[in-house]
Amino acid sequence: MPRGSNGAGQAILDARALASALLEHGDLVAALASYEKQRLEATTRIVLTNRTNPPDAILRRCSSAPTIQPFAAIEDVISK
Repeated sequence: MPRGSNGAGQAILDARALASALLEHGDLVAALASYEKQRLEATTRIVLTNRTNPPDAILRRCSSAPTIQPFAAIEDVISK
């Protein structure tokens, strides 16, 4: 889900995929092509999701919620 510390999580997944591709392929160009093939679909989904429902949507929802601020649990303003 593209929220919160997603950038850090994606960086970890990217590093793992890139290291794996570099170990698997002796050729740098082949390794980068393999890495791109492995990560492109997932990162594309994240980018497109963020364009339609940006991360600040959670902040907007919380600030406009008809509950008394501050709330005790995030579930008070956003369903699971």
